[in-house]
Amino acid sequence: MAPVVISSTGIPRQTIDSPELISLIERLSTFDPKTKDVVFAGDAGMDIDEDDAAGHKVGDSPPLDIVGLVDELKKYQRWRFQEQADLHEWTHPLNAIDAALNYFLDAYPSLLLLPRDRGSDRDNKDALTIDSNLAVEEETPQHVISSLEHILTFLATLLRNAINKTIFNSIFELSSLLAASSDSIASLALEALAALATPPMLHRQMTPELASHTTRLHSMTVNSILARRLMDMARGWGTKGSGLGLLQCINSASAIAANPDFSDDNSDDDKTPSTLDLSFQCHVKGALLSVSVTKEHLLSADPNSTSLDSDHAKRQKTGIQTKDFRSLALKQQERQFKSTAQVFQESIVRLKDEFLKKSDNSDNNNSSDSSSDFSLSPEKQFTLLSTIRLSKAFYQNSDSRLSAIKSRLRALITILYTLNSPESITTYFMAQPELCGEIVDLVRPTVSSSGAATSSDGGLLLSPASESESSNPILALADSPQVPYDVRALAIEALTALVARRDSPVGSFNIAARQANVLSELGVGKGQYLGLLPTLIRFSLAALNSFLLQEHVNRRTEGQDDTTTDNNGDGNDTGLELGLAFIKATKPAPLPRKIRQERALEFIDAVLTLTSTVISVPSGTSALTDCGVIPALVSTIALDSQITKNSNNSSRLGGNEELYSDSLLKFITAQAIQILEGAIVTHTSALSAFHELKGVDVLVQRLSSEVENIRKNSLPGDSDVAMEDVQGAKDKKPRLQGAQRVLLFSAVNCLTVVFHSHDSRAGANAAAPPGGALLRKPELMSVILDIMDNVESYGGVMAALVATLLSDIMNSDPQSVHYVHSSGLAKSFLSLILGKENEMKSVIGEDAENWGDPIMEASGELIMAVPNVVSALCLTEAGARVVAEANPFPTILSVLCSPKYAMPNNRCLLSEMAAIIGSGLDEIMRHNPLLRPSIIKAVVLVMKRVVCLGKKLALQEEGKNDMAITDDVEIARTQLMQYGNNITQLLEQLFHNEDHASPFIIAGGFDLLLELACWSIIPTGRQLVAHASCLSNPSIACLTHSRSASSLSLVVKTLASSNDPQKLLQQISSALSTQLANLDMSMTSLRAATGLSSGTVGDLSCDYILAGIPCTALYNIESTDEKTSCIVDALSIFYRSISTVDWLTNTLAIVIKAAVHRTHELGLAQRRENGWKKEISSESFEKLLARLSELHRSSLWEVCRIRTEPGFDERESIRSSASKEPLLYKLRIVCQEGAIVRNGIEIDGCENVGTVEMGEVVEAFDRCINSSGVLRYQTSRGWVSELTRGHARENIVEVIDVIKSTVAGSDLNSVFKRIECAVPDLRSVSASVMTKLHSGHLNLFGSLERLMMTSIRLERSSLSNQNSLGEHVTSVCKIMSSSLQKDFQFPNERKNDEKVQAAGTETMEDAAKCMYFGNIINLMHTCMYEEKRDRRSFNMPLLLNVLVSCGWTDGISLPKDFSISQPATDFLSAVQFVLHYSLSDMSTFVTAKAPQEEKAGTIGMSLPRKQQRVSRAVASSLTPTLTFLKRLVSRSVLVDTQTSNALSRMKPTDYVSLIMDKDMINQFSADISTTPKFNGGRFARALHLKMAKMTYEIWLDQRLCCAPAYILNPWSAYTGELIVSLGEGGKPVFHPEEGSRSLSNSNDRANRIISSLNVLLGQSGVDGDAEPSEPFAPSEDSIERLSEMGFSRDSAMDALETVESSKSLVLLQFSS
Repeated sequence: MAPVVISSTGIPRQTIDSPELISLIERLSTFDPKTKDVVFAGDAGMDIDEDDAAGHKVGDSPPLDIVGLVDELKKYQRWRFQEQADLHEWTHPLNAIDAALNYFLDAYPSLLLLPRDRGSDRDNKDALTIDSNLAVEEETPQHVISSLEHILTFLATLLRNAINKTIFNSIFELSSLLAASSDSIASLALEALAALATPPMLHRQMTPELASHTTRLHSMTVNSILARRLMDMARGWGTKGSGLGLLQCINSASAIAANPDFSDDNSDDDKTPSTLDLSFQCHVKGALLSVSVTKEHLLSADPNSTSLDSDHAKRQKTGIQTKDFRSLALKQQERQFKSTAQVFQESIVRLKDEFLKKSDNSDNNNSSDSSSDFSLSPEKQFTLLSTIRLSKAFYQNSDSRLSAIKSRLRALITILYTLNSPESITTYFMAQPELCGEIVDLVRPTVSSSGAATSSDGGLLLSPASESESSNPILALADSPQVPYDVRALAIEALTALVARRDSPVGSFNIAARQANVLSELGVGKGQYLGLLPTLIRFSLAALNSFLLQEHVNRRTEGQDDTTTDNNGDGNDTGLELGLAFIKATKPAPLPRKIRQERALEFIDAVLTLTSTVISVPSGTSALTDCGVIPALVSTIALDSQITKNSNNSSRLGGNEELYSDSLLKFITAQAIQILEGAIVTHTSALSAFHELKGVDVLVQRLSSEVENIRKNSLPGDSDVAMEDVQGAKDKKPRLQGAQRVLLFSAVNCLTVVFHSHDSRAGANAAAPPGGALLRKPELMSVILDIMDNVESYGGVMAALVATLLSDIMNSDPQSVHYVHSSGLAKSFLSLILGKENEMKSVIGEDAENWGDPIMEASGELIMAVPNVVSALCLTEAGARVVAEANPFPTILSVLCSPKYAMPNNRCLLSEMAAIIGSGLDEIMRHNPLLRPSIIKAVVLVMKRVVCLGKKLALQEEGKNDMAITDDVEIARTQLMQYGNNITQLLEQLFHNEDHASPFIIAGGFDLLLELACWSIIPTGRQLVAHASCLSNPSIACLTHSRSASSLSLVVKTLASSNDPQKLLQQISSALSTQLANLDMSMTSLRAATGLSSGTVGDLSCDYILAGIPCTALYNIESTDEKTSCIVDALSIFYRSISTVDWLTNTLAIVIKAAVHRTHELGLAQRRENGWKKEISSESFEKLLARLSELHRSSLWEVCRIRTEPGFDERESIRSSASKEPLLYKLRIVCQEGAIVRNGIEIDGCENVGTVEMGEVVEAFDRCINSSGVLRYQTSRGWVSELTRGHARENIVEVIDVIKSTVAGSDLNSVFKRIECAVPDLRSVSASVMTKLHSGHLNLFGSLERLMMTSIRLERSSLSNQNSLGEHVTSVCKIMSSSLQKDFQFPNERKNDEKVQAAGTETMEDAAKCMYFGNIINLMHTCMYEEKRDRRSFNMPLLLNVLVSCGWTDGISLPKDFSISQPATDFLSAVQFVLHYSLSDMSTFVTAKAPQEEKAGTIGMSLPRKQQRVSRAVASSLTPTLTFLKRLVSRSVLVDTQTSNALSRMKPTDYVSLIMDKDMINQFSADISTTPKFNGGRFARALHLKMAKMTYEIWLDQRLCCAPAYILNPWSAYTGELIVSLGEGGKPVFHPEEGSRSLSNSNDRANRIISSLNVLLGQSGVDGDAEPSEPFAPSEDSIERLSEMGFSRDSAMDALETVESSKSLVLLQFSS
């Protein structure tokens, strides 16, 4: 089945003023069979479908009360309501209709002549094989046909008058019914499809549509089954030249209607032919088959059919037909034709016979087998079926011809709106070049002389009572002597679809419209005043004006019976009376006058819709403006306004019919206003004409009269009450109708557009009235006041439009601001926010913890408009004081943290609405600095409110380890997540202006920002454990709400970039110290919950903290098990603490990088902001980093221990297999854009079938990883993704819980490639969560590395002078070096630990040590090397410091008396350990595999190749080790970098302080100022010699032959680079004055080999030790000169160092 799958969560309820419509929706909703409670373990249930895998309803009984449903639907075959149907409100009725359609399709196979269209090609390619049995299947019962007709008629009517059609999902049911055996069913199904494809009527909308018009129809391809069927149904009988044009066929149909026995001999040759033989051809098994459908094949050979009686035959000869005889003749004629199903079956048999005949002729021996070979695909069968229907419609009667023409037009409309194939549409019109002209011909008689002059009675003599009707021009629009009303209306719609289609950028014409030359056919062009469309517009509006005047005069008599004749004759006109009686007996009875008037109004509405579409084309706007469409529209609106105003003082008749006519008039007026709006926006001449005609005054008058009418109808008692009583009844809420809302929406929106365009096109607005003068008019002021004082009645959208209009007027005319305040408009507007008595000031006050809910309407448009109006009210100083006194800002911002405005209650704050509010507040603060303190204080209060909510919710969630977390807690977490996201959007927009940052920090905003990160972006309780357990990659995935976390980090970066970072560093350090204490407490609690001995408080030791966590998945933990439940609670707190520390650590890194960048941009000229440097070099900061390093190494070791313990690989293998028991995942949608639901695992190859909005909680029963590596969850609606596929990998869903389920998952034998992803055990999950501390530590040390390199690089030009190296550089170098030394020594210190000795074998300890060393080497690589764009930096000082601390002296310039008592293990020892362990590990895999291969070889079997060649420890450690070695082996990195040059130029005291600790320096007795300068070449050679010896040992190790190729290749490449670097180190260094040597000497191979051997043997020569030449140092003047030219300081220094010159000419040549 195809139930509605589009989410309606958070969409505000449609405003429905009709009680009857509300009752209808409620009654139809009771028939929905889809809502059933399916209970899962531990859950209350969810809405799912009881369908089997194939989509069929289980059971044979009807799934709903179809009889009752049809009885309800048949009452509403026409849409008489003023409101359009928002399909979000019709979800349950649509599901009921869908269930009824599917029941009929499944229960009555004879209903369809072809297989069902199930939406996929593989379901529809089964060929239909025809048996030899010629019997036709039994017919479908008539009650089924009748029920389907009622259902489809209502469905088409509903879709025609609906908005938000994207949720309609019964596409394939309607596609299947196109092949129904009943022609009426097929026609109604096509009508429903056309109604679905047609865009909503914009001029009948009360509010803007949520999204652009798109349905599942729009996603069909040209090769889809539905597209092919529509193309078949869009075919006609022939062309205009062959006499088979649309209008010609209609004329012949009229002849048939006048004479049912219309004979073939009565037609002329130049008119429509009397015979039409359509043929069908196809290829079957290479044979060309053909079948003709003639009249003889269609006529029935039933012997029971009788001929007409003789009396009727006589009348036929005289040409006179009475109504009764004509009806009898039509029925008799219908009985003479076979049914479509019978002709279809007979045609199939004829094709089969022809196939057998041709097969017999080709091979007589295979004739017996040819019968089974015959088959026709369903698409070919449908083409045959369409051909049969066309032929039958041509011959049967006039109604069938008209029905065929209407079906063709509907198919064409559907194709034009939905088919995404411009080539197919263009080909269609190229094959029928006259089609566009034929469609226009259907409309042309409306404005022809005969059509306009002829009355609805065909020009015959009328009775005196009918003379008034004949003089009414509007009836000529409803009745035409040539083209029926339905056909003309469809022709207008087809032309509208042709013009509206867009195949290229917005505003340009589509290819098909240009091909058909539609504007030329419509007479739309420059100077074509008498063109068809301009004439039709003027004629329609003139008829409408005449109708308005006549109705106003004759309103008291309009309820009389239309068919009443004048019986006041004198009796002498007997002959005339007999003649009229004869005409009445022989003509069909005319429709009631009221219905004809409604048809005429609907036709005018359709004409204006076509006009609006033409106006959207630039050339169409210009042409229609020149043809006078603007004056015609303005005059119609003015007349309607005047009549409405006059009717307010007169009594009116009631009744639904009258109300419907009135609503049509209002819709037409709204359409005319929207056409004006579209014209004046795109065309300057239209705007000028609009102002010259005083169009603004006309709109204001129309608004005023309508609001006055609303107020009058809202008064109790008699409707004739005097208008003086209106002012006294303002407390009465206005009662509006749907058409009134539409009209007000269009008028106010048009005024907004007009005033908004004043500034952009001032030259075209010479006649435009000033906004202030217009606002001072009592009519407009009363309208604005009435709407703003009654927002609950008019709605938030109308209030937003009025507010926008008010702000536009004030911005265009600032002098009007004083009047806005003095007239009470400002007070009325502020009452929208603060209440009429300013009661919200007490509700939302200083105490953020006890705030109430704001009263502002939950409308996104209103919330977006409020800041703009407040900004306009502050344009004057007095106005700013009024706003400051009112202080609406806390109330405005309170909507960002109120449940009323958040999902799942409302969507008004989605789509970056908080950023829009922030932009408006920034505008206010920029123009009114005095308001900045109030706004900043309001922002801080809102943040405090969110923090309070987060703390309360955390107390509720923590400890709730059972599976029965209440829904209100889940909703509260969802809303808190949105609150945090709203705050980050707001702050991000505010801090684009740096002036707001400092007041925010002073007001305490940054402290609240850090608290916000702790309480609003991380879930708690069992939800956090479930979320961590179900992540596809917990090590790198985000435990927080990713968008909120990243936005907060961006805000912190912005604050640090625009302010002195010292205070920020202090606040982050304080918060981080607090969180480290909380983490220590959480570890203590976790040890207690798992039964482990608690460690020393405050040491942050993670040793064996995961040893007590069970190796079981979360779904196996029951709430009844108290011990495991306590572990889950403790784990939740532990995860939360780790995630908070990780975020704060990354935030600290961000602030440090921002501070470095800010200082670099400021340059040496502005060094006064050095406070942050003092903070970096402070003792407290050093202690904080020491604690973080201690936590990092301890947690990293624990992770390595867990991942190398026995059984871990087995648990991981279970995770990579399908779950043995069904699971149920409860998901929360966290992405702002929601989640797209697809009908398969893959993203690109599967269809979009719906959406799930942010904040919704859904349940999934299966998950897997698709071929793109994306984890997908299967819900009852379809498949959703875990993460986005972009670079950010943002979370789409969060898993709230995972439990066991009693419902089996999906079939694992899927056609898609899937990778299973089971839920891991808690111990493995905990290890993955702890790895986040490593990533945060990497970022922190990376920022410290950048600080060192940038500081040295920035100050290198002055280091050789009197300036000294900054203390923060030496402090950071010491911190990083000390931490790295302790990291490398940590495993060796654990050898004496008793726990280690008792934990396991030495092999397991070595594996953990290898994995640990690999991560520490990766950390050292991060601290040493950074590559940014085309710049590389190597932290040579840190490398020297680490080596010197370990006792390294080779190649390093040191003081004379340097010595170290206890040399520590250097990092090369760790590298050597990793390499040797890797060789041992690889040899173990090879030796374990060898016996199996030998055994297999002896018995002649082939052993499958084993995938794994290395262990997990080696795989994680060998890659970073080889990468780091490749960095070190590069001589250019060590010698030619800017850091090496700076070290060589550095003063000895700075150099020694950088590579040694203060304690070590204090031990020297000699003067360190005599220390030799650093020689990069000598150091590089010494380091490479050490690496060469280590490399040589590895090459000599026999275990190297066990290494796989993917390891040998990078190892060989590294060795080759090492040999090259050794060779470079042994080359002689020539000074410039020596000149160039001969090429023969420099290329002497023997000299190079000897030089390399000397280096390998450790024999240094004077050339290799030669001092490098003095490096180039750019002058400060050159840097400043380039900075003045617009280059940044960083770019200027790079350019100077690249060219090594300060000459301007050289720099210019380099830049060019």
